[in-house]
Amino acid sequence: MRRNDSDDYDEYYDDYYEYEDYEEPQPYFLSTRDLIFYCLAFMTPAATTLIYAKAQTAAHGALAGSYLVALVLVFLTLLSYRRLSRAFHEGGSVFSYTGHGIHRRAGLFTGWAAILFYLTLASSFFMIGADTAATMFSPVPYMFWLILIAVVSGVIVLFGQRLSSLAVTVITLGVIGMTAIYILVCFISASKGVAPEGSSLRTAFAGTEAGLGNVMSGAALACLSFLGFDSVTTLTEETEHAKRSTGKAMAIACACAAALFFFQALASAVIAPDYALLDPSGAMAVIAGVAGGAPMQALLSLSVILASFAIGIAGVTAASRMLGIMLNEAGAGRSRGNHSADGSLLDDLFPQTGAPPRNVIICFVAAVLIALFMPGRDFALAFDLARFAGILCFMLVNAASLIFFWFKKNDQAYVRSLIIPAAGFLASLWIWINIDPHSFGIGVIFALVGVIIIAASFLYERLVFGAAPAGEPSERNDYE
Repeated sequence: MRRNDSDDYDEYYDDYYEYEDYEEPQPYFLSTRDLIFYCLAFMTPAATTLIYAKAQTAAHGALAGSYLVALVLVFLTLLSYRRLSRAFHEGGSVFSYTGHGIHRRAGLFTGWAAILFYLTLASSFFMIGADTAATMFSPVPYMFWLILIAVVSGVIVLFGQRLSSLAVTVITLGVIGMTAIYILVCFISASKGVAPEGSSLRTAFAGTEAGLGNVMSGAALACLSFLGFDSVTTLTEETEHAKRSTGKAMAIACACAAALFFFQALASAVIAPDYALLDPSGAMAVIAGVAGGAPMQALLSLSVILASFAIGIAGVTAASRMLGIMLNEAGAGRSRGNHSADGSLLDDLFPQTGAPPRNVIICFVAAVLIALFMPGRDFALAFDLARFAGILCFMLVNAASLIFFWFKKNDQAYVRSLIIPAAGFLASLWIWINIDPHSFGIGVIFALVGVIIIAASFLYERLVFGAAPAGEPSERNDYE
C-alpha cells in the first residue's frame, strides 16, 4: 500500500520534537567538600589500624608524637602540590606538574608511578577488606568478599562522578564516625581503670624511653597514612573552581586526618602502653576488645571493610583519570575533556562516567589482578609497593616545584620556591629509603618497567615522526 505524504510529514516532525525534548546529560562538577572526602577516603583511619603495631614499636610507644612529625613532613610536599595545582589547574596532576617542571618524559614516568600507587593501594584494601569480612562472617569465603568489594567499587565508578562522590562521602563519614566511637570508648575505659597501672596521656604521647630517632622511625611509617591526598589533582577538569578548591581541599583533609590519626594512636596507647606486648597481626583489634569488648571489635572490623569500598572507589577513579590524561597526551584520546564520549556502547550505558568507561574498566581489572596474584595474599607487600610509588611521586613533584619556580621562572622567593620544595624532597627521600628492602626491590622493578615503556614510546615517536616531541606536555600554564 502506498504511503501518504502526510504520514511522512507527521513522522518527520514526531522525530524532530522528540529530538528537541532530549536533554544532554550534564556532567557533575565536584565541590571543595567532595574533594575533601576523596582525600579522606585515601587517608583512612583504617590505615592506622593496620600499621599500628609495627609503627608503635618503631616509635617506642610514641606513635602519637610521630604522627605530628609525619604531618609536618607531608605538609612540605602538600605546599608544592598546592602551588603547582594553581599554576597548572587544567588537566593537572603529577603528570602535568613534572612534565612542565622537569620534562615531558619525567611527567610520563611520574604518571606511571601515580597509577601504580592508586592501583596497589586499592588492591591492598580489596585484600584487607576481604580478609576482615571473611573473619567476621566466617562461613563466607575470602574470594567472595574480594570479588564483591572490587566489583561494587568498580560499578559505582562506572555509574558516574555524582554517585561516586556521594558513595565516598557517605562511607568516609561512616568510617570517621566509627573511629570517633573507638577513640571515645578507649578514653572512657581508661578513666574507669581498664588501662594498666602507670598509663597516662603523657606516656601515651611520648612513649617509654623514646628518643628522636625512634620518633622519626615511627614517622616514616606514619607517613603512609597520609598518602593519597594528592589524588584530587587528577580530578581537576571535573572540579568547580579547581584553581582555588584543590589546594584548599588537600590542606583541610590533611588537618582532619592528622587529628584522627593522633587521637586514634593516643587512645590506643592509653589502653596498651607497652608496645613490646602488641600483637603484630591485630594489635588494635585486641585493644578494641579490651576497651569495649566484642561489639567494639566488630565495629572496628566494620570500619575496615567500609574503608575498603571507599579506597576502591577513590583508587579506581584516580587511576582512570590519570590513565586518561596520559593517553590524551599520547594522542590516543578522542579529546582533551574528561567528559567526552567515544561513541561506544559503554558510553551509551554510562553517559556521565567522568572518564571513558574503558579506562575505568582497565584500571578496575588491573587492581583486581594485582589482588588475586599478590603472593600469599600479602597486603603488607602491596602496602609497601603503594608507599614506594606514592613517595616517589612526592619526590618528583617537589623536584618539579623547585626546578619550575626557582630555575625556569626565576622566582627569588627563597622560602616558597627553594627551601620548601628542597626540604620536601629531602623528607620524601628519607621516607622512601626507609621502605622494607624486599618491597623496595619489587618497587624498583615496577619503576624500571615504566622506564622501558616510556623509552619504547620515545623510540616509536622518533621512528614515526622523525623527531622528538616537545619537552613539555600540551597544558596551559597559568603561572603569574
